[in-house]
Amino acid sequence: MSKWIGTAGDRITIEAAVIQETTFDNKYGRCNLYRFEDADGNLYIHMGKKIYVDMIDSYPKDLAKGDKVRLSADIKEHVTWDGAKQTVVRYASRADYLD
Repeated sequence: MSKWIGTAGDRITIEAAVIQETTFDNKYGRCNLYRFEDADGNLYIHMGKKIYVDMIDSYPKDLAKGDKVRLSADIKEHVTWDGAKQTVVRYASRADYLD
């Protein structure tokens, strides 16, 4: 069962798998939505700019479903969606792959 993590405004480091990655257009332009799940089953949502992982031949690789990563982000708020508690984060840094 997912639980909320931290307090709004906190900067946290997340180690989790990408369980959903999608892109859509809104009135501000292109938006990327990422859903993460950590080893304890906690859910995190990031909506905004693309998150990149590592550098491959001097080019950043897009974060993709199934990637297991570590990233830092600020907690924006806590929400409940379909009965699941989710921690919404923003200002995510570049992610690193977990081994």
